[in-house]
Amino acid sequence: SYTYNLIAAVPTAPSSGFAYSYANIGNVTNRGEEIAFRAAPVSTKWGFRWELFGNYMHNVNNVVSLANNQSYVALGGADGIQTVATVGHALGTFYGSDIAYWQNPKDGSWHAIVDPNTGLPVATTKGVFKGSYQPKFIASWGTTFTWAGLKLNVVFSTKQGGQYYSHNKMLEDVNGTAQETTINNRNALVWANSVNQIGSTNNFVANTTKYLPYDYFVNEIGGKVLPAQGLVDASYIKLQEISLTYRIPRKFYNKSPFGALEAGLYGNNLFIWTPKSNHYDDPEVATAGFTGNNLGINYSAAPSVKNYGFFVKVTF
Repeated sequence: SYTYNLIAAVPTAPSSGFAYSYANIGNVTNRGEEIAFRAAPVSTKWGFRWELFGNYMHNVNNVVSLANNQSYVALGGADGIQTVATVGHALGTFYGSDIAYWQNPKDGSWHAIVDPNTGLPVATTKGVFKGSYQPKFIASWGTTFTWAGLKLNVVFSTKQGGQYYSHNKMLEDVNGTAQETTINNRNALVWANSVNQIGSTNNFVANTTKYLPYDYFVNEIGGKVLPAQGLVDASYIKLQEISLTYRIPRKFYNKSPFGALEAGLYGNNLFIWTPKSNHYDDPEVATAGFTGNNLGINYSAAPSVKNYGFFVKVTF
């Protein structure tokens, strides 16, 4: 699909009295495919049936052009990180300061540039484009067993790829409750594979200055010097639903006004598996208190919850 003159909510100056205004920001393409399947490997004459089902959706989003030849359009943001539209990238690409790196021209290796006095990473002089909140693919799959009025249904869902900004990660880093803050037992150490820049030249030497983890997490992360370090892998797999229902045989209420009677138990959002790098949030949690295009930003939203319940369904 090709979207011409895409309309989006764009942040405005607070002095205007409005948080967002709607504007035609540019042209966007979407290319992908969607596949769905359903099969019944077992279906017997005495009523037992086993079904498998699933779907898969892959999409590549790309900003083709922006109005007025702008380099990028800010769509939203928090803590110094922005979600933007920029040509050649997916809509909702993250933009913000990150650790500055130097690439060794001899072997092509990358090295973090650190301050020779503090040993702390140096921030990029301007924002850099990172990944987007657009996933590589979304899928779900499940199975259903039915027999003698009983039905057991199990559904899994997944979203793979993409990133999101976690305000919770920033808070845990500053408070010292995140696992990464325990690096080297919180004692001073040299930033791995780091270099020092010699003056304002393009010459670099291996760094030997140690930094304190406390200074990095409190000053650089808490001080929002490196907001791109708050980006987290948005991939997950969920046990989305389990339900068990029973349809009462018609013979038990044949003379009643009821057409069908059914009762059941269910549970939603029961388990989640995330990458080892994400022990902060459920990536699917909606942003609380935000409007406009702040997709991909979890600004201390309420934790996701499991839902359990039962139901009785009556038809006439």
